[in-house]
Amino acid sequence: MKKLISTLCCIAVAASVTSIPVFADKPEPVDVDPVLYEKLVATDWICDHNQDGTVTEEELRTSDRVILDMDGVKDLSWFKYLDSCELLCLTGGDITDYSAVKDLPKLTDLQLHSVPITDISFVKDMHLENCTLGDMPQITLEQRLAVATWDENVTIEEGFQKRFGISPRNIIGDELKCSMTVDDISVARVFNGFSHTSGSRGSFYGVKPGKTKFHIFTPDDVEVVSGTITVKATKPYDPPLGDGEFTGTRSISDYYDTTTVALQNGTLYRFDGSQVIVCEENVKAFDNGYRIPPNRVYKYFDVVAKTDGTLLLNGKVIPDIDCKDIQNECVITKQNELYGIYPDGKELVLLKIADDFKEFSFTADAFYINLDGEVIGYYVGYDQDEKPYVKIFPTGIMNPVSMHYNLFVDEDHVLWHPWVKYGDMSNSKVAENVVEVGYYPTGEYYLYEYLYKTEDGSYHMVYKDETMEPVPENPAKYGFLKNGNLYIYQYKDEAQDISGYIDWFLTPDHTLTMNNNGEHTAVTNVALVIDSEYDKELNQGYVYFYRTDGSMWRYCFETKKYQEVLPNGAAPEILKGDVNQDGKLDVTDVVLLQKWLHGISDKKLTNSGAGDMTGDGVLDVFDLSLLKREILNH
Repeated sequence: MKKLISTLCCIAVAASVTSIPVFADKPEPVDVDPVLYEKLVATDWICDHNQDGTVTEEELRTSDRVILDMDGVKDLSWFKYLDSCELLCLTGGDITDYSAVKDLPKLTDLQLHSVPITDISFVKDMHLENCTLGDMPQITLEQRLAVATWDENVTIEEGFQKRFGISPRNIIGDELKCSMTVDDISVARVFNGFSHTSGSRGSFYGVKPGKTKFHIFTPDDVEVVSGTITVKATKPYDPPLGDGEFTGTRSISDYYDTTTVALQNGTLYRFDGSQVIVCEENVKAFDNGYRIPPNRVYKYFDVVAKTDGTLLLNGKVIPDIDCKDIQNECVITKQNELYGIYPDGKELVLLKIADDFKEFSFTADAFYINLDGEVIGYYVGYDQDEKPYVKIFPTGIMNPVSMHYNLFVDEDHVLWHPWVKYGDMSNSKVAENVVEVGYYPTGEYYLYEYLYKTEDGSYHMVYKDETMEPVPENPAKYGFLKNGNLYIYQYKDEAQDISGYIDWFLTPDHTLTMNNNGEHTAVTNVALVIDSEYDKELNQGYVYFYRTDGSMWRYCFETKKYQEVLPNGAAPEILKGDVNQDGKLDVTDVVLLQKWLHGISDKKLTNSGAGDMTGDGVLDVFDLSLLKREILNH
């Protein structure tokens, strides 16, 4: 008996240290027709999740998609296992009744190809998002329309959009080959701003109060749906304006914030829920950018030029730089020096590009114009030690009278196309007798071309030997000046799969409209949308924006109220020494400043200006000492 026990223990130990399951149960295949089973196994990971060559009942019940060739499959009784299937794609076979699909609890995407059915009435009440019937000419257009849904009367508020179309997608044919049109685009437009678009689903935008017709066409250009769009007037909130003027900007930030900062009247702000926090004061210019050194690790930076010439790079004062401006992620000094910002090892440094800088062309794009009026190309590379270096390329192009990107019309009206790439420069002559060059609109659908105009008034394509006339550009041709969306993830309803995106439009009369999952609001005289924020302590979400008088405002979705945050762009009062901007002066400010001075990389000063206790524009141990003394006396 002892010998038997010992033997069994040895076998158990051996099983535990080998990959062979001595007493493990073999997975049991799902109970379906053998032909179907082989097809399920062949789908690999789609149904055989652990790829052990066996599809179990549990694996089939938890598969979110099934894609099968139905040749040889006799029935659909196996549908009872598709508890989790969201996408079902079946091709061919001899089965003529697919009504069983309506019993699949989670199915949203049904794709049938070359399936010999003649009845699709079961689709009617399934609430599918997509229903593709490919290569099935026996299904008539009338049958497709009988199971589709749409609204023949669409009502939109002025300045808002409304999603619309035939559901489910692809039911009347290839969605990309369908089309949707609007008769009177002065009343309503397809979302992209035009009269028509591809697809049988999309969005309509309300331009002004009134009525117009819409139409939807199949891929064969057969009109299947028409209806009426009614645009109702919007009554926006209209608080009185102050006497100020908007001069602000917004930018992405990495050092001061991970999302957005705003610059207005010399003050740089960031946003934290319901708080507007001053990052820096007396700011002349701000920029944000990144570089990719040879090790491919992105280096991000925020750079600030102050009115007194002080330059801050990621919050640190750069000595011996008398900064005049920041343009195109480059630093320009009062001595006409041009510096780029590049990684040198682990640090970001200023790399001198030129000491005769006059101005940039359309963009930096490796070109500038020097004090003599010559266009100069430059290239920044890295040596074997991964240190940045710069190479300069004089182009000989003098005193350009017109320029765009890397296209220059010189003083003799010759159009040149220089190109700096991989440490070398090429330059080609494009044309003579040129008076201007640019990127011009040439058609309705966002069509633009590089064109140059000659002395006879004709326009020519830069990269083709063809003439082409630009079309007049209407700033409000889309029906709105600007549009976009903001995101507050706390508003995402997972149960209903509602997105946390807040759609917004800025209309030609500067009315801001916002749509948060159907909640509509609007306000007048808006110049710039800044950011969205959520305050976790208050459980409230906000959208921040500037009005045309320079004042900063916000809208709270929970209280449904607008509030002026900073009147006419005036900066809030800053408590000296409050480097973490929590509204009080205490030891936490000392700890933060001390760690920052020691170069701890994850420590950021919310407002470095508040830490300048000596007022000399430089943060150092003297400021730390005065801060400690101030707290002791506070």
